[in-house]
Amino acid sequence: MICPRCGKRTDKLISGMCINCYIDKIEVRVKNDKVMFCPRCERIKVGKSWKGLDALAELIESRLRSSIEEPVVKVESISFHKDKMYVRFLIEGKVDSQRVRVEREIMFRIVRQVCPDCSAPDRFDVKMQFRGNYEDAFDYALSIARGNVKVERKKEGMDLLVRDKKAAKGILKELKKRFSFDIKESYKLIGEDVHSGKKRYKTTYSLRFY
Repeated sequence: MICPRCGKRTDKLISGMCINCYIDKIEVRVKNDKVMFCPRCERIKVGKSWKGLDALAELIESRLRSSIEEPVVKVESISFHKDKMYVRFLIEGKVDSQRVRVEREIMFRIVRQVCPDCSAPDRFDVKMQFRGNYEDAFDYALSIARGNVKVERKKEGMDLLVRDKKAAKGILKELKKRFSFDIKESYKLIGEDVHSGKKRYKTTYSLRFY
């Protein structure tokens, strides 16, 4: 038999085409192109749980609409652009009892939502220790801090607890524009995320102002 689409000889035609041409025309889509994404821990919502980006294959499989039977998804690459996430993936499965491998890319629209773990009122992943001649710098840090922060007065100075590292780096960036200080960075293991299995660390920035 000859495939009328590509002209190659084949032992079997599927819908009037060889297997390779049929694979090229297979439609792959998802029933919902929105994905809930936590901007603090960078997890996504899969069903009722929040999981790491490595769960994208599971998410795609649960939403997949295709003629491929028994599909198994393997994510190959992920890229972000503004509020869109592009996922290139490989689907392995069956078409008319033949094993096939299909590569596709799907665009998800990102809906940013802080997950329950990150929105917990007592979760602060970063500690900023203000020491030395810190008074003006500390007041300025409080004025530019976004979101909830917590202040702790210590005998050596002041500590500013910040929810996530991204927010803390923003404060540091602004402080460097106005003040001179030395900085030391350290980490402490504080547990493991119950959803993604990733280890959680508390970051401490020790800032000594001149």
